[in-house]
Amino acid sequence: PAHRPEHSAAMPPGLDGRSILPTLRGEQQSPPDFIFFTWPGYVNSTVPSGYSVRKGKWKLVVRKCGPTLKPSDEDFSNVELYDLDADPFETTDIHSSNAALIRDILQLVFSDGSLSCECFQCSWRGCGEC
Repeated sequence: PAHRPEHSAAMPPGLDGRSILPTLRGEQQSPPDFIFFTWPGYVNSTVPSGYSVRKGKWKLVVRKCGPTLKPSDEDFSNVELYDLDADPFETTDIHSSNAALIRDILQLVFSDGSLSCECFQCSWRGCGEC
């Protein structure tokens, strides 16, 4: 969520985010080191929970989270990697020739420690089947 420091309410605990106020003011902001996003799996569905990481021009995709619903070492064998500058429609998975890059990106995720594959927005959108 976007944090709006000009308001007196504190940001709720457990959420991360950054202020969009500098951007709205026309000021430059440095890009984040990486962007982590998830999608929910659904009960009785073939669509499992997964996550992606965007770092610069690279997008790493883990289509299925392990049983702990936390990023883990198991993810090394379950990844796709795309160069979004060269392949913006994600048609060519280049993970097999980029093991070191995949390790570096996953290390960012692992070092955070708070990231999860769980669907944090499900209760907000009333999804009782997530």
